[in-house]
Amino acid sequence: MDAPTSIDTGRVMERDDQRCLQVVDANTGEPVSGVIAADAIAGTVRRFEVENGNLVRDGDTFVIVDERRDIRIEWIVPMVVDVSQPTGAQG
Repeated sequence: MDAPTSIDTGRVMERDDQRCLQVVDANTGEPVSGVIAADAIAGTVRRFEVENGNLVRDGDTFVIVDERRDIRIEWIVPMVVDVSQPTGAQG
């Protein structure tokens, strides 16, 4: 299944689907942190400013960055568990 070309974490969407997607900088291959919304076709990202893994604040509000950049939206491949045998089955 192809990944969507845009995401908006403020819209109703299956939370499991959101956890399985990541926004990646197309030039560096690095994940983009703190994404609120992104559109790969338009090349736009709205995200929280993140420094050293922490959200940046300006007074009592979080800093939000709107930027244009080349991005990809990718599925994160979860670890696959072998379910060929039911729990407790003996081979």
